[in-house]
Amino acid sequence: MNSEPASPSLLKMAGMAILVLVPIVYIVIALNTGDLIWISPVFNARPQAIVVHCFGEDIGLNEGTQRFDEFTDLVNQILSGSKRWDSLSLSEATYPKTPSSHSASATQP
Repeated sequence: MNSEPASPSLLKMAGMAILVLVPIVYIVIALNTGDLIWISPVFNARPQAIVVHCFGEDIGLNEGTQRFDEFTDLVNQILSGSKRWDSLSLSEATYPKTPSSHSASATQP
């Protein structure tokens, strides 16, 4: 019998690193999000309350109403599926549509 130890292999080391790191990353993200199925593309939740802040006014939607159900379905649909990483800044195309720019443009000739 040959009692020499096996020679180290980069492929074996990479495989072991993947087997150890992937579950650790998954568990860390699951603990941070509080959701074990965070990787699922389907979002289906029912809120306790909905308050929409629109032009400085809070609009509450009561549970059980048609608007509450429609809004909940719309948010679930938007949050489901493939994720997009769009910029959240105002562009030149959207800036004139903000409420403050409407009142400023109304005073100009």
